[in-house]
Amino acid sequence: MLLRCIVGLRAWPIVCGGDPVLGDEKLGPDGQTLVWVPGGSFMMGCDEFYGTEQPVHRVTLDGFWLGKCEITNAQYATFLNVVQPGSIAPWLDLGGGACQIERIGGVYQPIAVWAQYPVVAVSWEGARVYCEHYGYSLPTEAQWEYAARGPAATVYPWGDTWDESKCCNQKNQGPGGASFPVGSFATGASWCGALDMAGNVEEWCADWYDEIYYRISPPLNPPGMVSGSWRVLRGGWWNDEANFCRAACRDHFPPASSYYWAFGFRVSRSRS
Repeated sequence: MLLRCIVGLRAWPIVCGGDPVLGDEKLGPDGQTLVWVPGGSFMMGCDEFYGTEQPVHRVTLDGFWLGKCEITNAQYATFLNVVQPGSIAPWLDLGGGACQIERIGGVYQPIAVWAQYPVVAVSWEGARVYCEHYGYSLPTEAQWEYAARGPAATVYPWGDTWDESKCCNQKNQGPGGASFPVGSFATGASWCGALDMAGNVEEWCADWYDEIYYRISPPLNPPGMVSGSWRVLRGGWWNDEANFCRAACRDHFPPASSYYWAFGFRVSRSRS
């Protein structure tokens, strides 16, 4: 059964019992809208581009909730004000030129008009602690790709044909030549209703990165490697071309990287 919960001037469908189905949404504890990704199977990877995306292999996943959009500067600033860490340096490059959050009078707040833009200059650890605080987790690499491609394993979230108007990318950049506010491209939604899964900012995943992981990945709910030197990033960013906005494209960076203006994240949660 679905009820409507009024948030500002918008009404979101909220799951209120029964099994969630494709198209269901609910609000998370941070006010984030979550979309339901039904369990199922898909062919993960791509044989046409890079060896790190090979071999294409069947993966089966349990259903899960996923953030409809990337976490915003406003949401991350609220989190910082609640937890009041002694130092946020391991989480966010607050003093760097890329960060769109500032601290004034002991209060964290988005800079100027950037409240609804995706938080950037956040490290993997900064993403993890946000998720942990609200009872979320970062999506695994397999969950992320499945949410972006669906059972049909489309090339892009919206289908198999590149359309630069359906995401933020090198030829369709936001104000100032960077990202757009989250959720700006409704026509670029994936099969489960997730937005901005191509372009805008790259998104941290839970997994340690390994270029040959697909050769040994288990077929059911693959968790990634148990250790490593890099963490996985997915989705491409605002200065990427079509190839790097493909849903199968993999990227990786050291988890402490918080200086970069194109690293953000979205949240996931189990069925509970």
